[in-house]
Amino acid sequence: MTLIFGQIVENEFKIAGLERVLEWVFRTNAGKINPPPRQVVDEIRQKVFKELKQKYPNSEITMIIEDKKYRVMSDE
Repeated sequence: MTLIFGQIVENEFKIAGLERVLEWVFRTNAGKINPPPRQVVDEIRQKVFKELKQKYPNSEITMIIEDKKYRVMSDE
């Protein structure tokens, strides 16, 4: 496994785990805490994308929004 591929898999693992932990927290605490509104989530994603563009200015990544789902693509 190449170093880059290994890092991608590790990042995917961490992100998927974090998403599931957050889903569990919201589900098991229904009525006590509320998930952020969709608009707030969208704003967070856009901010993260801008930070990635600044961190990796030569990466040529683009953010694609389809059916209210965000993806980040790279031409590399």
